[in-house]
Amino acid sequence: MGWCLVTVVVPQTLKEALAFSSANPEAQIIQGGTDLMVEINFNHRKPTDVIALRRIEEIRNYEHSSDRSKLIVGAGLPYQKMEHGEIAELFPALAQAARTIGSPQIRAAGSIGGNLGTCSPAGDALPVLSAL
Repeated sequence: MGWCLVTVVVPQTLKEALAFSSANPEAQIIQGGTDLMVEINFNHRKPTDVIALRRIEEIRNYEHSSDRSKLIVGAGLPYQKMEHGEIAELFPALAQAARTIGSPQIRAAGSIGGNLGTCSPAGDALPVLSAL
């Protein structure tokens, strides 16, 4: 296995990420890395440019409606953040579902956006999302 150089861009805002993605359409996007890193480690993918989204706060947050009946989850919010706290109190079914996804390590890194973005048939969140 040979080494290859990879440029990793770590934007601070969604606008920066979109600008780099537009200029580099072949760049791979990584949020938690639960799927992409496996593909890289097994030589199934050899990206030359990677956009790491982990520092973009605007996609790692959530908000709920004033009557607490609706929840908007950022695509980069880790499942671990859905297991406890305010989300668990307001939406216990979502918290319960988040606890069933992968291992604790996967829940710390994985997110709904990553799960949907990779379209992996093994995506643990897909059945839950279809039920909601």
